[in-house]
Amino acid sequence: MMLFPALFLLLLTSCWIQPHSDEYEKIGDSYYFYDYDSMKTFLIYQINETFTDWHYGKTKFDQRYKEYINNIDPNEEDLDNIKQNNFSYAVRTGTSNKSVILKNEKKISGKYFWITTKSGNSIVFFRT
Repeated sequence: MMLFPALFLLLLTSCWIQPHSDEYEKIGDSYYFYDYDSMKTFLIYQINETFTDWHYGKTKFDQRYKEYINNIDPNEEDLDNIKQNNFSYAVRTGTSNKSVILKNEKKISGKYFWITTKSGNSIVFFRT
């Protein structure tokens, strides 16, 4: 009898609920956030919906964020919007038309999530 409530609680803590639209602003293909936690909650949900076999949680997201930070140059348009509107993070989403290139000159083909920060750091999550 105790097994069912425990499994139910485990299921609830592992689910990601899509963030409310008041936690970000959307301008064009980019979403803008005032803080890391709102950006992370939004992005984990989007990544898990798009790349269904990745199964990111908070810890895995933080690990990958640190591991891949600055694997791409900042998106200049997003950086300008961040500075003009006092945001901290931008997440540009899209499907590459071979115009998104990593610092190692590898071209991204497919869906991506390109983060640009107020301090000029950037990271892109993508799948080849």
